[in-house]
Amino acid sequence: MIVGACDSPQWLSRCNFLRLGEYKLCIAVHKNHPLSSKHMLELEDLYGEKLFMVKRGISTSLDKLHSELENKHPQIQIETTSFYDMEVFNLCDEEEGLMLTLDAWADVHPSFVTIPVNWNQSILYGILYPLTPSDDILEFLDSIKKVIRGRKE
Repeated sequence: MIVGACDSPQWLSRCNFLRLGEYKLCIAVHKNHPLSSKHMLELEDLYGEKLFMVKRGISTSLDKLHSELENKHPQIQIETTSFYDMEVFNLCDEEEGLMLTLDAWADVHPSFVTIPVNWNQSILYGILYPLTPSDDILEFLDSIKKVIRGRKE
């Protein structure tokens, strides 16, 4: 089992998913970037900037955002990557780019700050577990579900 953001059709065809909540999509910028002092970004703040985000086909939510940005905000230059690793952070830093990120990843890199965007964009997160889970996993998931139900009541 792993906990993470996921709405990938590929992953969800290979495992089960117990939704725990949603992460807000934000923008990470280098601490020296002119936008780094803002407390909230508008889409227009991203005009003329290079935005790193994962390529299409990995996430339904991110695919929709990708299309929206391309169609309604072509002033934002989208640079795609297969996944995020230290090499992508370093490239983003070198090219003074921005990176689409999650609010939960706010402190993942010491040279970047994470800023919310004035939009309604998020991605689900939860527990990914086997299609045929063991009894121990089912027992664990039942405990989690009870906690979730308790929060809603």
